[in-house]
Amino acid sequence: MRSFGIENIFSEDDYLYLKNYIYNNINTASDFIYTEYYGRWWNIVELDDRINTFIMEAVRKHLGDNLVIAFNQCIKYQKIGDCIPKLEPHTDHFYNDYTLDITIDTTLNWPLEIEGQYLSCSNNSGIFLDGNNENHSRPEYPGSDNDYMVMLYVNLVDQNSDILNKINAMKGLSENTRKMLLSRMIPRQHKKGAE
Repeated sequence: MRSFGIENIFSEDDYLYLKNYIYNNINTASDFIYTEYYGRWWNIVELDDRINTFIMEAVRKHLGDNLVIAFNQCIKYQKIGDCIPKLEPHTDHFYNDYTLDITIDTTLNWPLEIEGQYLSCSNNSGIFLDGNNENHSRPEYPGSDNDYMVMLYVNLVDQNSDILNKINAMKGLSENTRKMLLSRMIPRQHKKGAE
């Protein structure tokens, strides 16, 4: 298995700075939307230079020098009404080589299962996930209405990859066009009562 987890991936100061930054995104972003199928809020989030620097220090320490950040997803798993968070067994088909799953804040123990092994998702932990090649999922959601799990998914690509050109082209689109595209990128999104 190429995926692996790291506890306390950042210093306490860097972790708290990141946590505040992500909560500011959650509380102010107009495009932070809820996806009923997955039981989670999400958006694409740009990070500031300080955060990019300490994330890349962790990436270089654990994976080497050839990867760069392509894009980031802010996620908040939370039960809303009848919508219960879930992550069914799958492999990814993203524009990335690895995803660094960073647990920002959680009220529950809801590990990530990768190829039959469970990796903890505690505050300030990171999982370097080879999600395009390794099957992953989460067990049944153990939380109540008051529980949640806030994550930052940092998608990493080879610095010489053509994927970066495609991602940068998308970032260059107008805000309205990007929002329209992203709203349609959510697999199997559905509304209550829809067939």
